[in-house]
Amino acid sequence: MTGRGDLGLYIVAVNNNTGHLEYFHNAMFKQRAIRRGNYLICGFAGSKNECEDIILNITEDTLDATGSFDLCEYVSR
Repeated sequence: MTGRGDLGLYIVAVNNNTGHLEYFHNAMFKQRAIRRGNYLICGFAGSKNECEDIILNITEDTLDATGSFDLCEYVSR
């Protein structure tokens, strides 16, 4: 492996600064802004579609469990 980060792996994470769920390709971790970001990783996926499914499931679980969309609070439990 050459370290190019070209595997079909995506990371789903909560951005603790905004409270939003985000997803990005694993190669993005090579960028300083991502490495130094304040992210809580909460899932891995093999495609963008899988990322969207994970985000939908986490959002629905958060709403069902807490009655709100405070993703940072729910995911960090």
